[in-house]
Amino acid sequence: MMQAQNEEDVLRFSQLSHLGTVRTMGLCGAYGALGADLASASINPAGIGMYRRSDASMSLGINLRSTDSEFGGKSTSISLSDTYVNAGAAITTSNVNPGTPFFTFAFYNQKNAMYNGSEHLENVEMPSSLLGVFHDIAQGTDNALLNNQSVYEFTASLAWHAFLLDPLDNSTTLYVTPFDTNDPIDYSYRLEESGQMSNNHISAGYTAEEFMSLGATITLSEINYNRTITHTETPTDPGTDLHYWEYQDVLQTSGEGINLKVGAIAHINKFKMGLAWHSPTKYVLFDRYWNNLNSYWKDGDVYNLSSPEGNIEYIIKTPSRWILSSALVVGKCVAVSFDFETVDFAGGRLMDSEDLIFSPNYNFNAENEAVQASYTRSNELRSGVEVRINSMFRARCGLAYQTSPYSDEAGMTANASTLRFSLGGEYRKDNKYIGLAFTNSQTERDLYVNNPIYQSARISQALSTTLIVLGGGLRF
Repeated sequence: MMQAQNEEDVLRFSQLSHLGTVRTMGLCGAYGALGADLASASINPAGIGMYRRSDASMSLGINLRSTDSEFGGKSTSISLSDTYVNAGAAITTSNVNPGTPFFTFAFYNQKNAMYNGSEHLENVEMPSSLLGVFHDIAQGTDNALLNNQSVYEFTASLAWHAFLLDPLDNSTTLYVTPFDTNDPIDYSYRLEESGQMSNNHISAGYTAEEFMSLGATITLSEINYNRTITHTETPTDPGTDLHYWEYQDVLQTSGEGINLKVGAIAHINKFKMGLAWHSPTKYVLFDRYWNNLNSYWKDGDVYNLSSPEGNIEYIIKTPSRWILSSALVVGKCVAVSFDFETVDFAGGRLMDSEDLIFSPNYNFNAENEAVQASYTRSNELRSGVEVRINSMFRARCGLAYQTSPYSDEAGMTANASTLRFSLGGEYRKDNKYIGLAFTNSQTERDLYVNNPIYQSARISQALSTTLIVLGGGLRF
């Protein structure tokens, strides 16, 4: 496998999407102080205590993700879509005395991250070959070890069996390749991702004396993530016997996690102020991984190789989060809300444990140093406005900006900050409601498909994610 567990895994499972109800999404996630919504469980659980009637709701979302990749003057665009469902219920104790606390218990199944996506880069000129990496690590290794796959079974051993590495003259430790790996190569890259993070929020909250709401959520998470990366290279040397070759990296990750969220909301007339803390999430993850290598020759020969399957179990501990919120309700017509969320991604960690069955017995020191060097504190400011048009219709909009999670040491050239906006509306009649929300986010990043020493320049990527959510529910 070209890359084992590293800092990218920590960032991937530490970043969350705001895939909530139609109301929270219509306000761009700026909902920490408004409350009385199932998505409060994942933002500020004190909002669960602001219910005055029980609630059951469901939302269906369509996630559209597009990626534009550019390298060497060539660009490739690819789009992919998938769907998700969020659902839950809140049960509130009924009373008629405003001085008596309202207790609410809630369960909410929420998708907090969708990993479905695709990235393509077709027929660009790469300055050198990935095969050069395999050639370099094989040098000095006896070919008998490559032949029985006792070393480099995920890389150079596969190349040896596909005749991409041959002995230099009669040497048993020096190798040649069918083309000069330092020459430019016709290169294509394809990444396919799928999976999701599903969170079960179990919450309790209450409001006392119409002044203070308190709440807590225990979140049980489940992660399923699949990734396949395919590198395809066609030599530009007309004298080589090799037509083209491809190398595939396959990863399947699954696991579970747990964390705690606590929050408070103060009610001062029409103004609300909230504060929430999300504890670090401890994920116990299990990886299955293997590599495929195929070589295609001009004489029609084809060699298809697969590495052994690797298994590893490890722990990722994500950083904690703080969310400061405020909201102003003007009469019964307008609500304006703001959330400020801060998380230090450099605080994430990879860990081992003797309790794990497939423990790597590895301290992850180098990987955690890379986490600290590559990432920094990221802040997000979210804002939303809800307007009550009449007794039945409400309109919403929102805007959010998140600073880049990458440190200066990471050397990120692209603007990795994220800008999001949202629109939404809702129809209510009696105790029923139905709504629609639309959000779009834009960000950029650098991509290196090979060691920067071999690639020489970054691949520039622009990512756009659009979410369309239809949801409704019943208050009782």
